[in-house]
Amino acid sequence: MHLGIGYSYRADDTATYELASDHPLDPSWKHTLSDVDGISLIGLEAALKLGYLSVQTEWVVADVGSPSAMTCTVTVWRSFAARFQFAF
Repeated sequence: MHLGIGYSYRADDTATYELASDHPLDPSWKHTLSDVDGISLIGLEAALKLGYLSVQTEWVVADVGSPSAMTCTVTVWRSFAARFQFAF
């Protein structure tokens, strides 16, 4: 089992967010915010492997502060599960 937590503060002038998938037919978008004061990121992750089964999940929140615009919050959660033919 793996558990993780992370925090980061970035004093950037711009923030660019891109949502994309590994599948070519899935929709994607990209958005850029300018005049940014700073970006706070926090993330949690977990992974578990039980024999042939592997499960992973991740949760990330980004808060963007801007004096000329309201605060923007982006939240992403994703999970992945796989069954392997052979146990490692």
